[in-house]
Amino acid sequence: MGPSVGQVNLQYLAGYDAVIETWLVVPLNGEPTLLLAIPFHVTNARAISYVKALAGCPGPPLRDLVQEGDNSRGRGAAAAQA
Repeated sequence: MGPSVGQVNLQYLAGYDAVIETWLVVPLNGEPTLLLAIPFHVTNARAISYVKALAGCPGPPLRDLVQEGDNSRGRGAAAAQA
């Protein structure tokens, strides 16, 4: 699991046990997106996870892609990388 205690929650919600930080972006409308810090893990995650929208997003993507209250920006950026 990743170094964050929240990774256990992500594993439950996404059905994917990441070995490094992974983010699950759940917008108010639409499907969730799983952002993986290691892009080449996307293929494996796609085969295992319940989440259908996945993207490799190295670096600290959450603060760059999603502003509080504006999940649409994060979805668009994540979808563009998928």
